[in-house]
Formats: sequence, structure tokens, C-alpha cells
Amino acid sequence: MALRDRYRDWPKEALLARIAELEEQSTAQITAHLRPSTLESAPSGSSIDPDGSVEGKKGKGKKEKKPKEFDFGAAGCRKIALRFSYDGAGYSGLAAQNTTVPGSGSSLPTVEAVLWDAMCTARLVDPALGMDGAGFSRCGRTDRGVSAAGQVVALWVRSKKLNHWTARLEHQAKFSSDPIPLSEDHEALEAKRNARLEATELPYVQILNRILPPTIRIHAWSPVRADFSSRFDCVYRHYKYFFPAGPPSLFLAQSSSSSSSAAEATSTRLDIGRMRDAAARLVGEHDFRNLCKIDASKQITNYRRRIDGVSIDRVSSHWPTTPTNINSTHEGDEEMYVLNLRGTAFLYHQVRNIMAVLFLVGARLEQPSVVQELMNTHEGAIATDRVKMRLAAQAARQGDGVQWWLPVNATATTTGASPTDVPMWVDRPPTHPEDGRLEIYATKPNYEMASDRPLVLWECGFLPTDVEWRVGAYDGPLDQISGPEADEDACAASSALLRVHKTWTQHAVSTELARHFVLASAPPHGTLPSRTRFQHAAFPYLDSKVQGGSAGEGKGAVVPLGNGTGRGAANYVPMRERPREESYELKNQRWADTTGRRRAERRAEAQAEPASHDD
Repeated sequence: MALRDRYRDWPKEALLARIAELEEQSTAQITAHLRPSTLESAPSGSSIDPDGSVEGKKGKGKKEKKPKEFDFGAAGCRKIALRFSYDGAGYSGLAAQNTTVPGSGSSLPTVEAVLWDAMCTARLVDPALGMDGAGFSRCGRTDRGVSAAGQVVALWVRSKKLNHWTARLEHQAKFSSDPIPLSEDHEALEAKRNARLEATELPYVQILNRILPPTIRIHAWSPVRADFSSRFDCVYRHYKYFFPAGPPSLFLAQSSSSSSSAAEATSTRLDIGRMRDAAARLVGEHDFRNLCKIDASKQITNYRRRIDGVSIDRVSSHWPTTPTNINSTHEGDEEMYVLNLRGTAFLYHQVRNIMAVLFLVGARLEQPSVVQELMNTHEGAIATDRVKMRLAAQAARQGDGVQWWLPVNATATTTGASPTDVPMWVDRPPTHPEDGRLEIYATKPNYEMASDRPLVLWECGFLPTDVEWRVGAYDGPLDQISGPEADEDACAASSALLRVHKTWTQHAVSTELARHFVLASAPPHGTLPSRTRFQHAAFPYLDSKVQGGSAGEGKGAVVPLGNGTGRGAANYVPMRERPREESYELKNQRWADTTGRRRAERRAEAQAEPASHDD
């Protein structure tokens, strides 16, 4: 890999850290090279700086003042949840990893690593305890290139208003493998912490946003209970996948000799109606083993997941103030659509696999029923799922059965009334009676999943009794907030919103430049005028000779993969005829017998070493 390509996707902060590292190495080499000659020529009594320069007698004997270490144990603490967004293009996924080798330049930073460093810089967490010591939990793990608009993490942070150290130690003693030890003078330390408490809380959102790069933004925070887990107390995850319908007809050339080329170009447009038909079949609880990537290292044996809502909607081009559904289109519009997918939990690469199949349906390469077929893992599987969901919907409407609005694996016993918005499987039971003609896919057929770039974790939902998001420093119940405190929170929210809007403005300008590059290109008839009228230059347009037309009737000429990428479909092999992968049972067993066994042996050796030293 060329050096230029290696650093192409690195964010600014990672590049600066790499430059600092290289400069430090260069300085050390120069110092080592210059030191012998410098020592010989240096005046008596002078000293040499690490960079090789000579310091006179005036600086002799001066000791550099070391920065005072911050005493985290003497400060109060509380557990909070943070809601934030990030652009995943410049990061190696969300979760912190220990794979970066200094000087190797082989790995991008992770979002959590940058977030944790910012918290350490702000002295909100103790770096010595690490993320585990802070009780860190994440809601939805995203992979490299995937972004998030409503990611949530929870952890213990420094507080200047509350002292919850006792609750923190009690909770970590129950669940942590390496709990924080209780000091002998715990009561005296507690009194010291309580004496330092103040009336107002730290402005967590503002503190972190001043340190974090523009690609990571904290949107809100919430006080949470000591045993709160952003993963297990999450009620649902909502994903979005953005995609265009394809170039409009005015981009297409019309050949006088043959219309085949125009028809082939027109067929690159996606059939949104077919995609919506296919997506609707995802609603309910099904086996998604063929619509995900099987990760044997996790040893998963249950691939059943529940989809509570799905839709394919046109994206608004303005700032909507109400949830308006946009359906109208105009000639020449380049429509942007989004797949909205909500469920209790998702498997590895599940959304990208689902989107890949929907693209095949939209390109008229597969029938909408292929979605049901991929979930039909044995004879009658889909029919059984339909009956179960119909009974569950009937029970839910009667106020009995599945309490779908509660977390599946909550850390505390929670109760509450059902909200007014119900899942689609309750409101609209599935009606696709094609069971007798459905193919059975016991294992996954080989197909390429969709691109990572358009995928966004939009929202992580929680019970109102668990989370109350706010931006300012007010930390009480939101229904008890005073007028001045509400004004302060609104000002903080507006300031944070304007900063995010600034980032959007920069991207919007780049997008408009790219759009005008398209308008400046030669139109489908292949010629450009030598000069234009001022009015035409002020309001450029594509001088297309093609009239009307939209999506093609035949099969698509391209297999779409998202983010403007795709592959030719001339030799497309239908899903039913493709080779199948091994079963997840075989993959799990092979991993357990090889990599899993080696890891277990290394862990056993590591645990045995301290015991041998004690002997």
C-alpha cells in the first residue's frame, strides 16, 4: 500500500498524532547523532536540551515543575448516559480496540478511543481505571465506515454535585471482574468528597464538544441509575440506510438506430414499489441467519430477531418541522430514499445484508418473495412465523402477551403502560400467503452485502423512566425544571445545534459543487455549446432530448451495492442457483476446535502464571 493511500482516510486528529510521533522519533535520532560533537564543543557548565541545542549556565540547576496529578478519588462521581453522533468514514468502527501498533500506521482510531481520550483530557474519568473500571457500556456496536446519529454509552464520570461512590463500588463489586478496592479510610474520604460538592453540575455536553473533533458530537446527556446498561436497557435500535433511486431519464441517451442502449440505461433505476413490497415482509419475528454475516467467534445459536417497523421513504430536502411523508416527484428529480428499520436487536451486518437483497429486488433481478424465502429456513417456517405473530398481535391488542415496549434484557424490573405507537406487526399483521411456492434456504447463499457508508444507527430507544435527555447542566427531573434552567438548557441546545449545522454547511457546499459539475458536463446528446446566454449560465440545466420515461421494465443492468457502487448484471446468477454456505453449527464447531481452543489455552496459561509465582 502506498503511503498516500495509507493515510488517505485518516481524520485530522489521527494525522496530527502520527506527525507528533514521527517528529519525536526524528528528534531522538538527531539528538543521538549530534550529542558526541555537541558535548565536545559545548562550553563548560552548559547543558544540552533533548533536541541537541546547548543551554547556558543561566538555566543550570532549574527543575522543571511537574504538573499536579488530579485526585479522582477525592471528587464525587455519578453515572450518566451520553447520546452522540459520529461520521464513521474516518474511524475503524465504534468499539475501542487494542490493535494499533505505535509507528505502524496500519489502523484508524476507533470512535470510543477518541471519546475516551477526550474524557480523560477533561478529567471526567480516571485513565488508570480504564473503560471497564468506569463501568462503560455501549448500546449498538457499529463497524468500520458505519455512522451513528443517536449512539448511546453509559459510564461513571466525575461529578461536582453528587457523590455516588458507595453505589458505584457496590455495583462493581457484584458485576465487575476487577472491582475497585475499598480503601481503609473510606468514611473519611467520603466526608472529603461531600465537603467539595457544589450546587450545580458539570456541563458535560459543552465540555466534551470543546475537545472532540467535529466528526464526533455529543448531543445530550442523562442521569441514570447505578445498574443502568445502555445495551441491555435499550428498548429498540433504529437504523437508516440512504440510497438514490438512480439517474433520471434526462441522463439517458436515445439512440436512433436502436433503443436497447437506452432501455439498458433506464433499467438502472430502482423500482421503489418492489423494494417496499419486499421490505414489508421483514416485519415480525423471523430467523435471519441468511440475512446476516455469521461470526463464529460469538458462538451464536439463536438467529431469531424481531423487526417492529420497516419502511422505504423519500428523504426531505429541507428542514422538516413535522413528520411529513414525501411522495411527490418531478421530472428531473434525483430522489434520495431511506430504508427505516427498527428492531429489538440486530445480528452482525444484518442491515447491510437486508439492503443488498432489497437492491436485487429493486433492480428486478429477484422477486419480492426472495426476502421470505431467505427467512424460510425449513419447511413451513414462514407460515409458522405468520401464525405466531398474528396470535401475538391479537394478544397485544387485548393488553396481554408480549410487552414489546419493555427492554428484552433489562437490568432492573421495569413496568409501565403501553405507549400509543404500536409495532407494525400489531397494527398490520403480515399478509403474504405464498408458503407453498417458497424456496427453503437452510443455509445462506453467497451474495455481496451492501456498502457501509450509507448506513446510520439513527436512534437507540429507552424507557422514559430510565433516560431523560438534556443538553445543559440541569440534572433534575425534566418535569420539575424551572424557567431559568429551561432557558439555559435551550441556549445550550441551540449552540450545539448551530455547531452541527456548520459541519452540514461545509458538506452541503461540497455537494452543490459536485451537482454543478454534473450540470457542466456534456448532456446525453453529446455536445456542448461554445457560449451560453447569461441566464442559462446563472441557472444551468441539462439539455436532454429524452422525453418522459422512468424505471425500466426489464432486468437491471447493474447489481446495486449502495453508495454509488455496483457490479454488472449481464451474467447475474439467481439466488436459488447460487452455492450455499456451511451451516452455522459447522462454523461454530470449527472455530471452537481451532481458534477458540487456542484462546482458551492462552487464558489458562495466563491465569496459571500468577499462581506459579506465588509458589
